[in-house]
Amino acid sequence: RAFGCTGPWANFRAYGSTIEHSSGLPHLSGNEHQLPVMQHVAMGDSIAGLNGTAALLTALYHKKRTGQGQFVDLSQAECLFPLAAPGMLHQSVYGQKPQRFGNKHADHVPYGVFPCSGEDRWLLLEVQNNEDWQRFCDRYPQFLSFKQLSVVERREQNDKIETALVEWTQDQDAAFLMRELQRMGITAAVLNDGADLLKDPHLLARGYQQFIERDFVGRQPHPSPPWRLGVQPLTVTAPAPTLGQHNQLVLGETLGLNQAELELLAEAGVIGSKPRLK
Repeated sequence: RAFGCTGPWANFRAYGSTIEHSSGLPHLSGNEHQLPVMQHVAMGDSIAGLNGTAALLTALYHKKRTGQGQFVDLSQAECLFPLAAPGMLHQSVYGQKPQRFGNKHADHVPYGVFPCSGEDRWLLLEVQNNEDWQRFCDRYPQFLSFKQLSVVERREQNDKIETALVEWTQDQDAAFLMRELQRMGITAAVLNDGADLLKDPHLLARGYQQFIERDFVGRQPHPSPPWRLGVQPLTVTAPAPTLGQHNQLVLGETLGLNQAELELLAEAGVIGSKPRLK
């Protein structure tokens, strides 16, 4: 359930966005001048799904050992609390909410995403210590005037440094710059969009996308499970079902409804294989 099976909110209905707000996460993201900022409209759903899987496996393991079943009370909102742990600890220690840094970092400067050549192309750059920063400035002389600044001094001049970085990165190829910085031991990553993932050389080498035929839409890419039992990815055996494809299997063969009952459900518009337009 959204808020667990007990308590005054037990019967409240909620969605991923409701869950995220209830967890307090939006007060930890964004910058100090913004209203509360969500991470993603459905993050509460996906995180709860991961926790639900772990809870289910734990219950099944208990049943295998003891023969006893388990009742699992899962609160989606509580599943997000570990992501808010830094904010909770700050509140506990200092008695006040933590400062919101937006894309900035409390300890690493510079830190953020910077525009690169092309439409909506971005590079994440993170300088983690003074040694990395001095190596960066030696490689790119236009930043030498900032080389001797400490972390504290760089934080004080962060806006000026970021302006200089934007002027430089906006004419650079994101992938080339990422590889060059990584070779120097500096954290850098291209921000991929959906199309990038289909041609990413690393994912291609791992055979991550599996192409399967699906009714009505043809051959489509399907992501592999993120875990493997060997070198090759686990095989995706079937595409997502079409609307009503498994009505007979689930309702008829598994749940035991006869053909007359299935026809009554179809006539009432409860089940079907085509979208209802009204």
